[in-house]
Amino acid sequence: MDLLATKIALNHNVTQKDIWELIKEWLIKSPYYGIESIDYNGEAETYTQDFKNTSVNILKSNINDSNIFACRFTNHEDHNDWYTDVIYAEVLDRKNLFIKLSGSSNSFSGSTKKINKPHIIKKLFECDYVRKDGLFPITDVPITLTIDKVSTFIDIISGKIEADLPVVYLSYDSYNESFYSVEPRSLAIRLSGLAHIVVEPNKQVADLLKQEAEGKNAYNGYVGIYYPGNDRGEILALSDFFRDGILDKHKFADAIYDRVRQALIYHSGLYNMSWDKLQLAFQKRKYNLRTKEAEQTTKDNKENKEYIALLEDEVKKNEQKIKELTDTVNDQRATIDTLNRKFESSSAITFDTSKIEEFYYGELNDLILNLLTQISKKIPDDTRPKELIEDFLSSNEFKNRGKKLFDKIEDALKEKSIQKRNTELTRLGFTLTEGPHDKAYFHKPEYSFTLAKTPSDSRSTKNILSDIKNALDIYKKYI
Repeated sequence: MDLLATKIALNHNVTQKDIWELIKEWLIKSPYYGIESIDYNGEAETYTQDFKNTSVNILKSNINDSNIFACRFTNHEDHNDWYTDVIYAEVLDRKNLFIKLSGSSNSFSGSTKKINKPHIIKKLFECDYVRKDGLFPITDVPITLTIDKVSTFIDIISGKIEADLPVVYLSYDSYNESFYSVEPRSLAIRLSGLAHIVVEPNKQVADLLKQEAEGKNAYNGYVGIYYPGNDRGEILALSDFFRDGILDKHKFADAIYDRVRQALIYHSGLYNMSWDKLQLAFQKRKYNLRTKEAEQTTKDNKENKEYIALLEDEVKKNEQKIKELTDTVNDQRATIDTLNRKFESSSAITFDTSKIEEFYYGELNDLILNLLTQISKKIPDDTRPKELIEDFLSSNEFKNRGKKLFDKIEDALKEKSIQKRNTELTRLGFTLTEGPHDKAYFHKPEYSFTLAKTPSDSRSTKNILSDIKNALDIYKKYI
């Protein structure tokens, strides 16, 4: 069963020997495998060396016009076999490293092993062996999207620029204490060598990207995953990961990691550059050479033909297994989508907000709940409307992000420094204009407010806050 796969572009000066030395260092220095030395001299086409609980297999050849150096490392653990394939492929001036982790078991188990990236990926960064993938460097740190790169980024997420790895885009969430729905640095480390982590740094970049992408990008804290070669990116909604009104960041990060990992596993380009397919191609080449020799020496080729037939049959079975697994994943995703739709439709009421964008997550939800709470007090007991409203209120909860927003706005207005006040208001979603009377509007010019020239004027601050709440507060008493 394939567990993880990736393709990493290498610098032009990296050689096959460099990769073999890196593999040896990784295996010999690991405290887990007990390998003291590997005797392969770097010349033989095939090589096998067995250790106590591990083995190393090597294939070096020219296959399908590519110079190939492939190493399969097998680790026997209890009743499981774990395979790490590292395949160096050089064709013309392009050098790539394909890395795959897979496993098999001869026993049943209700749990699965935690999937960790092979340590050799980290070694590639340490040795500075990796190069850019399209326009992005392959790195283990988040990449900040600058305002001058927005147009180019739209070409990337639209599939117009060639790349190997997916892009995970963390949009800026000015209403979240930590600005991003997942921690960018830890996610970049976790997905290093598997995807590019791009972060939206501020509201200005967010507004420009949203405008040029026609609203198709992730924004307001949502996360977008964009795959090379197509414009069918997916956006992960925060609402699926809230528990008791709190965003489960760990579960959100796990979901992002799993989506990327599965996409890479089932990518045909990575599957085609596999240990089994290279073995088959190598054996076919040997068979063809032997056939030519046999034509001159009339040597019987029956044994070779049977061996090739067995290999081809095994590859067909593996291809069928891949297809079945892909169909299973697609069926599971369809089931999840169906369950999500059922869950969304199970509420007593459905909101169509396609024509208006919420200023923050849960704005409409909280307004409806606030109004229904007030209406409920006016409706007589033992009536159907009362029963429906009370059931709806007990089945839904306030998100309360708006309350937190107003608290932050109040804190900003109380700042003694005009510069700090304006910076904080901008971060919270206001756009400021200077003039005889400074003004700030919240997302839309219709919601514009005049600011005090001297923040120390407490009376003026209270009046401004009152104006803002009168226009924007969805939690006040209406009935």
